[in-house]
Amino acid sequence: MEMKLLEAAKLVGDFENVRLHCRIEGAIGEMLAEVLGLDPYDGLSLVQAFLGHDYDKHMELHPEHFTPQELEEIKRARSTLCLDEVLLAATKPEFAVRWMHEHDDISLLEQLMHYVDSICKDDDIVPLMERIAEVERRKPQRTAEFWDALGQRRYWDVEREMGQEEEHRIWELLTAAGCEIESPEQVPAWIRSELEARIAAYVPPEDAQ
Repeated sequence: MEMKLLEAAKLVGDFENVRLHCRIEGAIGEMLAEVLGLDPYDGLSLVQAFLGHDYDKHMELHPEHFTPQELEEIKRARSTLCLDEVLLAATKPEFAVRWMHEHDDISLLEQLMHYVDSICKDDDIVPLMERIAEVERRKPQRTAEFWDALGQRRYWDVEREMGQEEEHRIWELLTAAGCEIESPEQVPAWIRSELEARIAAYVPPEDAQ
């Protein structure tokens, strides 16, 4: 169902990277849910949110590319999914404000959502600080946009602090689950390696018979 939504939202051509981005985050979410032993419902909610979180990128940037009929089709496809709005919000810039003012109320699922989105560039997995620095170069204006909401703190400094906190918690949970990861900074590399190993070992159902 999530794939139908991404197809209807025209994530092709110049927006193919967005579709691939959603798919790799969905795969990471599924893997982390399994390794961390999340409740099955929470795991499903996490994966669905990853797969659908950027479905509207093309529409936001180029609404003129869509007919009223196509927009209605996207609306119908979106309505068939139970996308968790709280998890979707964790991938938006405003999440930094929630982290500042409602820190103790943020769930593990929200942290996973924000962290994974922070380390994925298109369909690649990169170190957290590298990814934040890259986005900061492209979007320096966010500091001015969120200056008052963040108590006159630089937006990207908050993002770094938030991401490092998430990374450390995820590292602790993964090592407690038996994963061998030397330091929090190695979490993205571990995710990449583990995902690549699972893809290499995957056997399609028809070939397993």
